[in-house]
Amino acid sequence: MLRQGDVWATATLFVFSFVLDNTSLYDPFWPLAPVALCSHWAHVAAAQQGPAPLCARQWLALGLVWAWAARLLIGVPWAGWFQGLAHEDWRYIEIRRRTKSPALYWVASLVSLHLTPTLLVFAALRPLGLAILAAPAPLRHAEAGAALVSAAAILLEGVADEQLRRFRQSQAYAEGGSCEIGATASRRCRASSALADAPRARAGVWAWCRHPNYSGELLFWCGAAGLGIASGAISLCAAEIAAPAVMIAFFRSAAPADFSAAPSLLPKPTGVWARAGWRRCR
Repeated sequence: MLRQGDVWATATLFVFSFVLDNTSLYDPFWPLAPVALCSHWAHVAAAQQGPAPLCARQWLALGLVWAWAARLLIGVPWAGWFQGLAHEDWRYIEIRRRTKSPALYWVASLVSLHLTPTLLVFAALRPLGLAILAAPAPLRHAEAGAALVSAAAILLEGVADEQLRRFRQSQAYAEGGSCEIGATASRRCRASSALADAPRARAGVWAWCRHPNYSGELLFWCGAAGLGIASGAISLCAAEIAAPAVMIAFFRSAAPADFSAAPSLLPKPTGVWARAGWRRCR
């Protein structure tokens, strides 16, 4: 029933996206929906447990989702909050341009940009939901370890966001570090000698990972699945690990050529590092 409600909420949001001609309306829904779902599960768990308070595992699962959403809503807020509904994400604009037909674009928007992310997030969130709904019990070491993985992933995403923000505000970036990355991974970069010597072009996690924020996102969902498995709420079987695996495939296909401000200046990934999205600095 909850899944149907999530889908109906997405369908309603799509109607507003279509009427306002802006698919970016979905963007703030991505972090807000999991918060609403997990808060509902916590309310159900509290009602089922009666006077018994939520256990550490349940609070950990709930807190991780809140922290994950806070990073997106506060750290990288939707531009529409500040620029109004005239703003639309460049990726949606590129899809609109490539489809050419308005009818085909809105079909793609409904299926690929609204319903697919909603179903993916709901499926990936299910282990956390079951961990919240499971009977209270003392925290296990495996549960704490899985939660630590998700917490580290949120930290990685936050650090990557801040490092990229600082680099894009640097003088080196202003002098020649701008880069356009299209959906087809074509690049048009202006690289000056000043940018070539800019330390931030290779600094921090961006020096080692092509997509540190995407990598952190995938690590978060893997930790979430691990918490559900460690709690005993779900079994370690193909059906339960399918959600994070599909999420990995989704982000792998959606990732642009490079998120760093000056991709042409970064070391080229080789071997297994290239397949994993990680690079070694030389």
